[in-house]
Amino acid sequence: DGVQGEGYLDATSVYGYPGPIASVSNIPDDVALSFSISLCAYLRNRGVVSAFSRLHPLIDYDRVLAKVGAILNIGPTVSIDLTISNQEQWGRYRENHKRDIKYAREQGVACVHDERWTYLDDFIDIYYDNMRRVDADDFYFFEKSYFLRLRDLLEDYVELFVALRGNDVIAGGLFTYCDSIIQYHLGGTCTAHLDLSPSKLILDEVRRWGSSVGAKSLHL
Repeated sequence: DGVQGEGYLDATSVYGYPGPIASVSNIPDDVALSFSISLCAYLRNRGVVSAFSRLHPLIDYDRVLAKVGAILNIGPTVSIDLTISNQEQWGRYRENHKRDIKYAREQGVACVHDERWTYLDDFIDIYYDNMRRVDADDFYFFEKSYFLRLRDLLEDYVELFVALRGNDVIAGGLFTYCDSIIQYHLGGTCTAHLDLSPSKLILDEVRRWGSSVGAKSLHL
């Protein structure tokens, strides 16, 4: 006699690229099957009738999720192959990107890997400025506590890079690095310095850093 659908739920994923985490890449069939059965039972017991999750496009989830539901490719993403030489990586850039990066350097812009997060407050201000400029939803205006918790909880797995012109921070980016994949998480450019394209310089520096530490991909 209750309302139709009452007590039943849909589930969705958190922001970013969540998905199942496994300790090995080659999951045995019996483990994958057991996971599928356990996950479906959990959802059923919670009254969840459908679940949607984004998945990281560089990770193969077929073995783990094949018996749970459909995996759909809804569009391309962009990544830089860090396993090839630095010269080959640079050679694959569009000419306008190369030109903008060279111009930024000529104008005195330098990229800094801010390992001590000295410029965090500057980055947050620039990030908010960027979100206002693109008229972003309120959801993307993360509280300062979000950035602090990201730094404290992920520790060695999250990196801050900033672009400086003199003493001024004009752009910045947060990147995660785990299991050979560098992931561009959040970024922003100061409105007054858009003409210098400092974010391109940051990405080029992160690419170089990624190659030096043995990463395989920089996913944008």
